[in-house]
Amino acid sequence: MNNLHILGLGRAGSIVARQLKAFGVEADYTIIGKPGSTSKINDDKLSDNTGRKLSDNIDLIPFRSPRCELIPGYTKVMCPDISVDLVMPDDVLEIINREQRFLLLAPLGGYTGTMFAIKIARHFMTTGHEFTIIASYPFRFEGNKRSAIADIAINHLSSYPNFISFKLDDINKDRNLLLSQAFATADRKMIEYANAALHLGLHLPPLPPQPEATQRQKDRYRKLEELSAYCKR
Repeated sequence: MNNLHILGLGRAGSIVARQLKAFGVEADYTIIGKPGSTSKINDDKLSDNTGRKLSDNIDLIPFRSPRCELIPGYTKVMCPDISVDLVMPDDVLEIINREQRFLLLAPLGGYTGTMFAIKIARHFMTTGHEFTIIASYPFRFEGNKRSAIADIAINHLSSYPNFISFKLDDINKDRNLLLSQAFATADRKMIEYANAALHLGLHLPPLPPQPEATQRQKDRYRKLEELSAYCKR
């Protein structure tokens, strides 16, 4: 068992955990999230949707967040229902009670990243575990609801030691990145913060150059923001 345990929360946290593993960071790794979502980031398929072990020794704890309200006309934009309290799974409790220090990779604004970060951090403050949280604040085009959820999380987490948060909009202020590039750059930024906070000593290669977004692609951000306004819950 390693001294460090990295917890990737939700899809974005899972991707960053996988990248840290690929960069050679020595740690135990656990991903918490929906199996169908986290499996998309793996070269190999999961053996089944309730499996506990990924192909590269990363543990998966399957978790499906409460039903979300879909935004009319754009089914990929969802609103997490954080009114449903999180009951901590026994598998997670077993992990966070281990005698290790922890790194939480928490994309805020969704249910899994937000609720697990709050509950696990509260648990660690009770047990006296050493932990660091790297949290991302959602892009504006992801909607006011997700921003409001992230605000709730930051209100809970900001007083904790070793809490680091950053705004995704700061990496795409002029909307010059394609949508896929924006999220890839966000993942890299989370790795950079983890590298600095934990003194991992990683020498990160630059991201490959990408073409600048066209006006039509920039308009898509505006459309997403308009659609996100429909989210009421």
